[in-house]
Amino acid sequence: ERLVSKLLIEGISRDKATFEAHTKSFYRITESSPATATAPLPTPILPKKEATDLFQVPPEEVARQMTLADFETFKNISIRELTKCAWSKQGKEENAPNIVQMTNRFNDIAYWVASDVLTTDLT
Repeated sequence: ERLVSKLLIEGISRDKATFEAHTKSFYRITESSPATATAPLPTPILPKKEATDLFQVPPEEVARQMTLADFETFKNISIRELTKCAWSKQGKEENAPNIVQMTNRFNDIAYWVASDVLTTDLT
């Protein structure tokens, strides 16, 4: 839970140039789509001071950074990894490493959200 928060904060606390490089990479890969080819790059929503807590960062920026991190793995999934359900069989780490990584990330985020909801003090 704390590791996920720490990684998100580190990703969000990057300087504007690093953010723009990640965003341009995303748009360059998806530029064949008419909807994204002409879309302007979004302006980063950076905290006014260095974030030490995830709640100091605007939710839109948290979502954006999570999407960019997920996209880095998603774009590496090959057709070979999708054949014959390679991700669900023995040797999945060798035959479908990116699908396994996406699945693990999904499970980590789901666990983080569930544990955060269940441990939140409502008083």
